[in-house]
Amino acid sequence: MMKTVVIFTILVSSIILNATDIKGRISGSNNITKEPYALKDIDIRLYQERSGEWIKVGKFITNSNGMYYFKNLESGRYTIQVNGKANYPIEVLNQDSQELAPIIINYK
Repeated sequence: MMKTVVIFTILVSSIILNATDIKGRISGSNNITKEPYALKDIDIRLYQERSGEWIKVGKFITNSNGMYYFKNLESGRYTIQVNGKANYPIEVLNQDSQELAPIIINYK
């Protein structure tokens, strides 16, 4: 029994040690000002590719700064879906944290 507990603890620790926290920002832009501005209350969904299928692994609503966060992700291929419409592929690296390039949505 003790051997099982030790093996389980080692496995869980290695998974946690390899987990990555990501953060990103959703900004808006228009054709007149061209200046980006934070978009709050945007529905962000995160999907991971597993065995050829895309599985939803997280959901976040952007804060007043347009920021979103996902914690404890495995490295691999993901897609960020904005408001159920636009998809943005990302690669989560094997590191403690990763800041993604801003997603800018153009409004006319």
